[in-house]
Amino acid sequence: MAYAVDNGLRVLWLTRTGSQVSHVSRELRCLPIYGRRMVCIHETVSKIDLRRFNAACRAVRRAGRCPYWPGFPRAVKPPVTAKEVREIGRRIQACPHDCLIASLYATRIVAATHMQLRVIGWLLAKWRARRERTILVLDEGQHVVKGALSMVKDSISLRTVKRAAKEAKKYGFRELGEELEEAVEKYRGILSEDGEVEVEDLLPDVSDLALAGDEIQEAKLRENYVPASYILSLADFKTSLKNNKPILVKEGNRLRLEAPADPVESLRRSTVDGLQP
Repeated sequence: MAYAVDNGLRVLWLTRTGSQVSHVSRELRCLPIYGRRMVCIHETVSKIDLRRFNAACRAVRRAGRCPYWPGFPRAVKPPVTAKEVREIGRRIQACPHDCLIASLYATRIVAATHMQLRVIGWLLAKWRARRERTILVLDEGQHVVKGALSMVKDSISLRTVKRAAKEAKKYGFRELGEELEEAVEKYRGILSEDGEVEVEDLLPDVSDLALAGDEIQEAKLRENYVPASYILSLADFKTSLKNNKPILVKEGNRLRLEAPADPVESLRRSTVDGLQP
């Protein structure tokens, strides 16, 4: 760390969990960058599951339905916990995550989770940091490999597919809903005991799912509901599937579909792509 300070370099310290980010922030007196969902203070969006959070957050902001955005985010003085950032956001009526981003210009050391590897190019741009003048520290780096391998298989539960069918029918996409219900019933009849098997893709076309999901999202906004759509989650899964056959997995009473991918490619995307010019 002394070398970085003496040579005017910046340090991006990536660790595994949000609590570890807070610990590093306290130890180094540096700025923590917590995930947007971790510091979200929107009454309903903050309660949405991780898979649907980003789409719902974007939709609410674009529709002007978030009382904290765009707001007037102010820089915070590190170290600061996620709870403290949320309290600051409520006090000044601004997005807590935007307050953290607004604080980047004044710091030379940033702590964040390994998840930032996916968007490291974006983070460095916001920080106005040059790659060749930034030291990357990977705390518990072995978890980067494990994390990449865990991302190899995107998955979606049949329970979510069932909810997507119900959502489709409720908002006028009856044929789409019936197609999803039929797929769920067929998948449920394949495995009688725990295990996994490659199956045919019985889900609707991704373009049909995306179109319906977008319309449902807009309808929910008009009704003052949080625009979190199960159908859009299903569209994301179909995109991950990339025209391959899904894998049906049964564990007890739980059934899910997985979209396999190349582990080498997943690791490359997680650790290299964000560093490209």
